[in-house]
Amino acid sequence: MDYSLGGRPGTLGRVCRALADHKVSIVAFQSIPLGGNSLVRFVVDHPEAGKEALDNEGLSYIETEVAQVRLPHRPGELARAASRLGDADININMPTAG
Repeated sequence: MDYSLGGRPGTLGRVCRALADHKVSIVAFQSIPLGGNSLVRFVVDHPEAGKEALDNEGLSYIETEVAQVRLPHRPGELARAASRLGDADININMPTAG
């Protein structure tokens, strides 16, 4: 889920509280500054419940397709995975660790 914080203090807390109140855990989180705003990307454990939580709060968001990959903790693993995706002509747009 992508959500624009709009540069208003407390918005991130409101979004996170809405998810927590619906028993949705944030698996990965990334924030990108855009001018005076921030774009926040969440990967949650229960996407449908997450959408319901944000809808109930009147918070707008954009769903994005996510591929989750677990890599062994060894040197070169990310290089190997990224190379294989590139060889298959798959672009990695916004990697997130979590």
